[in-house]
Amino acid sequence: MLHLNLTGKYLYTHETILDLAFKRLRLVSIPIPVVYYPERKSKIASNLLHYTQQTLRIILKAFRDYRPFYFFGLLALPPFVIGAGLSLFMLYYYLATGDFTPYKFVGFIGVYLFSLGLVFLIIGFLADILVGIRLTAEKQLYLQKKAMHNKGNPLG
Repeated sequence: MLHLNLTGKYLYTHETILDLAFKRLRLVSIPIPVVYYPERKSKIASNLLHYTQQTLRIILKAFRDYRPFYFFGLLALPPFVIGAGLSLFMLYYYLATGDFTPYKFVGFIGVYLFSLGLVFLIIGFLADILVGIRLTAEKQLYLQKKAMHNKGNPLG
């Protein structure tokens, strides 16, 4: 439990499992008996569409927070590839005809998409660096929690 540093306000069970899994900690299922009353209404899953939306948001947030280069790399791939293709087309057309007309807009779109892909990749690199800093801070926080927990425990 000392490893947990949750920030979400909805479905903390999902966030807890994802947080511990990304930290490569062992998860153990412990079955407990639960009695549900027929008149009881769920406060979390009363609307399936809302529940699905919130769960998907948590999963995407986990990938963004724990694997940012992968997350932003996937976002960068389509504009980067399309932009490179359009730019290569413009280069080929210019070499073949010596002119950009009538495809100037294709060149602008290609450069824009290529640049957008590069920006996403740079964001992924920077976010990956921040993950390293955050994990170091979480390790320090864990050690502080452990020290405070063991302070009152003569066996700890």
